[in-house]
Amino acid sequence: MKRYFYSLALIFLAGIFHAGIEAKDPGSAGGQVLGIGADARAAAMGESSCAAADDANALYWNPAGLALAGRREVFLTHMNRLVDVRFLNTALSFPWRTGVLGLGVFSLYTRDTRREALTGNVLGHFMDYNNYLVLSYAKRIKSGFHAGISMKFISNRLDDYKSGNTAIDAGMLYSLNEKIRLGLNVQNRALKISLTGEEETLFRNIKAGIAFFPDERMTAALDVNFPDDSAASLSIGGEYRIWKILALRAGYRHETEDNLLGSLYGFSAGFGIRFGRYQIDYAFTPYGDLGYTTHRAGFGMQF
Repeated sequence: MKRYFYSLALIFLAGIFHAGIEAKDPGSAGGQVLGIGADARAAAMGESSCAAADDANALYWNPAGLALAGRREVFLTHMNRLVDVRFLNTALSFPWRTGVLGLGVFSLYTRDTRREALTGNVLGHFMDYNNYLVLSYAKRIKSGFHAGISMKFISNRLDDYKSGNTAIDAGMLYSLNEKIRLGLNVQNRALKISLTGEEETLFRNIKAGIAFFPDERMTAALDVNFPDDSAASLSIGGEYRIWKILALRAGYRHETEDNLLGSLYGFSAGFGIRFGRYQIDYAFTPYGDLGYTTHRAGFGMQF
């Protein structure tokens, strides 16, 4: 009966937090770096990692997943986004006392040009960026039940304009049995404290997921997102491991709003290679009719 109680508790809490979200107009919220999926493994699986993430990158998808890592490891991920925009993140986890600590740095940046208003002459160059630092802690509460919390410090700069905010994530994981795991993450609950400039508005999100592990080689996962600045989305993906060295991955992210980018938009695929303490991950995501594909590469190491 206890496992069904925890399952109902996850659903109930998601309903409470979702009911408390006041919808914003699409695109009105800032801190868009908060909505970019962290690592190549999850990206290849359609970003369906709320219940599946179990390494240092879990501090983005669900901080409770850090408790499943239970080891010291670091991940570096780089992505070429649209046009000249780049995305870089670092995630670190290490056991501490009865739990696991996590540290992450996420940066969305591009090189911009300052021009004279009347003539258009180039006056100089500068960097636009949208960054955040995240500190996380997770622990096992009891058998099959884990909880985690993250503190985020957001910092933005556009030419001479600066803004920022501080926010909290709270996540939970519950294993119904050895093959089914449920996850819930309440993301970006703003504290309205800026350390860098004017207050940046943030989108809030409820992320709920389920992961299925039919055997030691296969993972299947499904996530549902309820952001307050856009329509809900559904993510589904899977991973199949071969010889404990190679992992093949694929996924799809479905936006409930009208898709204007063509039939390929939302699909993703990739692979992972593990050798000893090291791991290399790769993912690509086509942007449909835009004719553009993002490539995301990651490197991980246990130490």
